[in-house]
Amino acid sequence: MAREVGGLLSRTPRLAHFIEQCQFHAAIYRELQSRLPEQMASHCLSCVARPDRLVVFTDSGTHATPLRFALASALPTLRQQFEAEWQRVQIRVFPTWQPDRRLRELAQPRPATIEHLATAAATTPDDAVSAALLRLATTLRQRPRD
Repeated sequence: MAREVGGLLSRTPRLAHFIEQCQFHAAIYRELQSRLPEQMASHCLSCVARPDRLVVFTDSGTHATPLRFALASALPTLRQQFEAEWQRVQIRVFPTWQPDRRLRELAQPRPATIEHLATAAATTPDDAVSAALLRLATTLRQRPRD
């Protein structure tokens, strides 16, 4: 398996470059986590290195300013460690959103809608569309309703 992945990477330079970038961002993220107090580090979700700045994602706007100040003082060391030319740290808020129950209920089709899909599958002349509609109706019938 490892040889197959290695062979794939050697044949696809773009994929290899993408993986290198992911590893680079992961190394920066680990370093950020180690430089922040534990409570602040838990709100640092991810980071992306841009040519001129380091973009750090947090889960709440209330943590943006403390993160910005904490990381601004660490920027010169990070810049040197990762041989980067970042001029600033940019904080982006990426809330960890959890859908509430009402939205999940809206997303689940009503039984009548599911039956309509099954009927459409039986009456559609195109075999591929008919099979797709039938699979969808079957899958939705098997999903538990909250």
